[in-house]
Amino acid sequence: MLQSLNQPFVVLHRSPDGQGSGYTIVVTSSRRMARMLVWQYLSQKPFGYAQCSNSNLLEIESLEESSLFSDLYWSLPLQTSGIKCEYQLPPGDSEAAPSMVAYMPEAKSFLMFGAGGHEREYVLNVAGHSLDEYIPQLLSKKLQSLLPGFSVDNRGSRIEIVGKPYGSRDDDTVTAAVKTVFGNNLDCSSL
Repeated sequence: MLQSLNQPFVVLHRSPDGQGSGYTIVVTSSRRMARMLVWQYLSQKPFGYAQCSNSNLLEIESLEESSLFSDLYWSLPLQTSGIKCEYQLPPGDSEAAPSMVAYMPEAKSFLMFGAGGHEREYVLNVAGHSLDEYIPQLLSKKLQSLLPGFSVDNRGSRIEIVGKPYGSRDDDTVTAAVKTVFGNNLDCSSL
């Protein structure tokens, strides 16, 4: 079987004043391609220039070597190249941890309640994950920590969220937790 030549990279972007503005995690074949994909991604965003004004300000390192994001190394889908996550640094606080603003930003995740066979459960279909690229356990564990009144089960290609007692519902709490873990690219129209 042909092995993927893709590898994950962490790219730090700096704002025009030279301060770190955030990180983008990208999967691609080389550092050069990582720079190109992240620069293209930031350039297409309405305020991307505020995150990075020049592609030379992008700092690239292997995800495996990153002390900040190494826990994601074994859990990102590598079969398809592209932008996988974007994290933002709080302005003016270089010591603060970055927060995720987008997970698989090329596509939306879908959160629904009461789908067929899941009449009293939330079902989350995560962007970029399907039958052959499973949702990282790391992310479902983080979601569980934000939802103590719910049971979060990672089924590989989807996450099931069940209220305690069984079937209880809190759309606002579940939506906020999902956005914290997977970013704002979430479709909640089926709630």
